[in-house]
Amino acid sequence: MNHEKSKIDLYSKDQEKRVSKGVFNVCDWTKNILEELRDSDWLKNRTILIRYEDLAINPRKTAKVSSTEFFNQKYFALEICEHLSFFN
Repeated sequence: MNHEKSKIDLYSKDQEKRVSKGVFNVCDWTKNILEELRDSDWLKNRTILIRYEDLAINPRKTAKVSSTEFFNQKYFALEICEHLSFFN
């Protein structure tokens, strides 16, 4: 009986470790960004957080709400052009 691991098993374990490390790095990076936003008034006044889920589920509504929030905050008056809403 051959007790050596197959190349596929070794590759799968290595791939799993790399993916896990990548996910951890993205989460850690995101956490650090959010902490900086929380702690900096300068960044808070210049940043709008948009969740990927909101943008993916309803891109038009998210874009409209985000741009309205941003431009109202910056004392701009801007309407989203209707022809831009047909970007699909």
